Amino acid sequence: MTRRTFLASLALAGAGLVMGGLPAAAQSSIEDFYRGRDVTFHIGGTIAGTYGTYATILSRHMGKHIPGNPNINVVPLEGAGGTRNLNFMADSAAKDGTVLSLPSWELIIFELFGHEAARFKVESFNWIGRLTDVSNVLIVSNKAGVPTLEEAIGKPLIAGSQGPRDHFAISPMLINHLTGTQMRVVLGYDGTSGLMLAMEQGESDAMTPTWTNVNILWAAKRDAGEIIPLVSITEERHPSHPDVPALGEFVKEPVDRAFFDIYKSQGVIGLSLIAPEGVPDERIEALRAAFDATMQDPEFLAEIQGRGLPLSPRTGEEMDAQIRAILATPVELVDAARTLYFELVAAVQN
Repeated sequence: MTRRTFLASLALAGAGLVMGGLPAAAQSSIEDFYRGRDVTFHIGGTIAGTYGTYATILSRHMGKHIPGNPNINVVPLEGAGGTRNLNFMADSAAKDGTVLSLPSWELIIFELFGHEAARFKVESFNWIGRLTDVSNVLIVSNKAGVPTLEEAIGKPLIAGSQGPRDHFAISPMLINHLTGTQMRVVLGYDGTSGLMLAMEQGESDAMTPTWTNVNILWAAKRDAGEIIPLVSITEERHPSHPDVPALGEFVKEPVDRAFFDIYKSQGVIGLSLIAPEGVPDERIEALRAAFDATMQDPEFLAEIQGRGLPLSPRTGEEMDAQIRAILATPVELVDAARTLYFELVAAVQN
């Protein structure tokens, strides 16, 4: 359902039509189900990170747009580079519309390239909507002594990561592959805040957070010169830092292009909300309508804008179509990209 049809449904309520075009009886049933219940947003990161920040804000406003006005809680479920949360959604989450998730934006990478810990199928999830797209950037500590990408080439640097297959590990190896930098990845750090602490304490030199982290959460560090963006992991330069090169500028070979086109799909997924397979259709429709309404809620928008957070919403239907298009990438391109992916994983572990 689009936001326009949601608003139209409200106008038709007096004629016996309600949210999503559902019959009044279905609306009443959904309202009865959610009244007095708790809904949980599971995230694969920390409350203090990007996932936690958006999930917390969304949780404060979306409940009033769900029939029955349930209370919404945010619960971190960290581990295995985001696959623990995704596996929970596939295997164990209640299939009644009370358990939702902001999943790792790398879930399609895990699906197409393979991940030994993954027990989920991306196409099985119900997409409720997207809050915003994301893009990542390689940053270094000012202690590293490399204020530009050019100066970083040829100098050994340590990049921190959580696990061997999350973007904090793969992105530095991809940058090595495309630009000639010589980063080595150290694993085992706890979330984005742990990675930043490692940089501050001099345990590592670099990491690949989102531009949102750099421009919003860590703006003071950026402005003080404590962290320095070196290369944007995007096709084109980020509008906030047009002087910082984009990694797409270094993609020349066909296999690199095949890989990068799939790899950057995680930015399209961004910060999305999903439900597990098996939730009744009428509840999915109600949740999608509630999400769309929240994206226009003045109080929600005021909080997002007050924090300076980006917002580029898409409906659940739009996200479902986008996901299916990415998963339809020709097999030969996926195979070529997968080969490079495992070369990068091996480089992480060497």
